[in-house]
Amino acid sequence: MQIYGRYHYLWGLEKSNVLSSKNMTKHTISLLARLFLLICCLTPSLLAAKTTHSYPAFSADSILQQALKVDDYIRLVKHPDYWDNTVVGGKSRPSNIWTRAVFYEGHMALNGIHPDSTLYHYAYDWGKAHNWEMAYKKNTTQDGDNQCCGQTYLDLYRLSPDPAMINTVKSCLDYCIKNRPARDWTWIDAIQMAMPVYAKLGTFTSNTKYWDYMHKGYLYTRDTIDVTGLFNPEDAFWWRDKN
Repeated sequence: MQIYGRYHYLWGLEKSNVLSSKNMTKHTISLLARLFLLICCLTPSLLAAKTTHSYPAFSADSILQQALKVDDYIRLVKHPDYWDNTVVGGKSRPSNIWTRAVFYEGHMALNGIHPDSTLYHYAYDWGKAHNWEMAYKKNTTQDGDNQCCGQTYLDLYRLSPDPAMINTVKSCLDYCIKNRPARDWTWIDAIQMAMPVYAKLGTFTSNTKYWDYMHKGYLYTRDTIDVTGLFNPEDAFWWRDKN
């Protein structure tokens, strides 16, 4: 059920982009990263599944190998230097901006089902190089684009707890909770990028304030933006934004 929920969420998210975005090109990187994340989320259930039928093209091992191939391409070909800035729309941006951070979500999910010190250190060295700060060093940011990297910092913290990894994430979220109404997730990508940061930090700190704020933000996005919210109950899909 958990795996299905992830699949339904991700598929619905991307379907809504297809339906409601006039500029599909700018979402290509996000789509590829989420498809990669989807593969990593589905693989554990396939590894555990027992069936009398065999479908080699979609076996657990073949899916894992494809996920590893994609990860190798990003690490070894596309971004062998994790510190190098990324160029989006002709503008140079730090390598912990959302376009790279969404890859690291899938990367850490892959490491979760296929532990490998090479995978771990690629992510760890990236976080450390950025001093575990939010993108652009905007450490009071409410922008999901800039908070997304916090997901990987928290995943690394779970594997080898070091307060330095999450201190900035915590202070950023604490600032938002104290000073910002939970109304910043005005495009659907933010639900995927920022909400898990609150969820994971709430788990590690056992402090429900992160979950409460997260839930308020989610309900605002789903039900309130532009009066009716971004969720379309008729088709059971999400609009990307109010436009």
